Amino acid sequence: MSTDRLGYKEYKCRRCGWVHAAITREAMAERTDLAERYLRCFKCGAPSNTFVPAAPGDAPLGSTIQGVYVPGAWDDFFSDGPAVSDDFGDGIK
Repeated sequence: MSTDRLGYKEYKCRRCGWVHAAITREAMAERTDLAERYLRCFKCGAPSNTFVPAAPGDAPLGSTIQGVYVPGAWDDFFSDGPAVSDDFGDGIK
């Protein structure tokens, strides 16, 4: 199952392979005290702008993943406006 359909996108650190959930710039801005933390891997500290999309199975089912701002991760989603996925309705935009 694609994580896009669940309302988030998974990205993994290229250095250590740790999987994170991409958050929006707005979500990061809400926590100015932690903004710098949202720009790095929670495990090894690598910059989030080097992350790559995670593949199915990169994070074990049921695991908890931390939110990280990945530049560009949500740009295409918001350029056309958020859409309701088929999981939550009839696909009406």
